[in-house]
Amino acid sequence: MPNKFVKHFDNDILSKVSVDDCAQACVTSLTFVCNSFEYQYATSYCLLSTLHPDENPSMITTNIGVDLYIRDYSNNVVETAGTTVLSSSNTIYQEILDTNQCAKLCIDYMGFNCKSFDYCPDIGTCYLGRSHVYDVPKAQI
Repeated sequence: MPNKFVKHFDNDILSKVSVDDCAQACVTSLTFVCNSFEYQYATSYCLLSTLHPDENPSMITTNIGVDLYIRDYSNNVVETAGTTVLSSSNTIYQEILDTNQCAKLCIDYMGFNCKSFDYCPDIGTCYLGRSHVYDVPKAQI
């Protein structure tokens, strides 16, 4: 997100690094789960954060010269529009802003092994599933 940042949400600061090195530091962080980073091009500062701005977009503000990068949890999922897997899950989240936030909820969920999710943008709802589309008979799809 060009010219955007989140005030006071830095868990680690790196100086004199490239934007690529900043991204690599975020992905490989062992001390905390890095969900976003800000990069200041003029100073080569990298601010790593546990915050995932999708969870609270009102915190994002404008700051010229600072770009905000957000971890994409949905990059390893395949969307099948208009399809759902019938599941015994009753785990539902409301006020979800996008597919990425729903994917993160599925990945982080501890109640069961989340294998799929349905995101309904019209109502901002995320349904977590116990079953994968390849694990069930066609009658359950």
